[in-house]
Amino acid sequence: MTRSQLALALGMVLAVGACAQQPPKNSPRVAAQAARWGVSPYLLVTAENRGYWPQIREGKVFFCRSAAVIGSNIASEECLDAGLIAGRLGREQDEQRRSQDALQKGQGYCIPTSVLGC
Repeated sequence: MTRSQLALALGMVLAVGACAQQPPKNSPRVAAQAARWGVSPYLLVTAENRGYWPQIREGKVFFCRSAAVIGSNIASEECLDAGLIAGRLGREQDEQRRSQDALQKGQGYCIPTSVLGC
């Protein structure tokens, strides 16, 4: 991995950490919508923050989002059932937490800002 790729990766990790938003707690609107869809309020808000919206398909709850296919101008719809989206969001949250912990402990990458290095 080159230094520019490393800098880009670190920047993305920091941006995701800065943009991470905790779902509102005890919101009546969120609680009502979550009950309607049959999912937890946390899952509903977290999925919506990541660009997913809930849909019922064949009697099951799916979370869908528009996904651009590389090399195409036509967006397609990516849908995951509630169990899969919960797993994906949980893994993303774990990865974000590990990255933040590593940076706080000084185990992050060194990005030289001058000729002298780090």
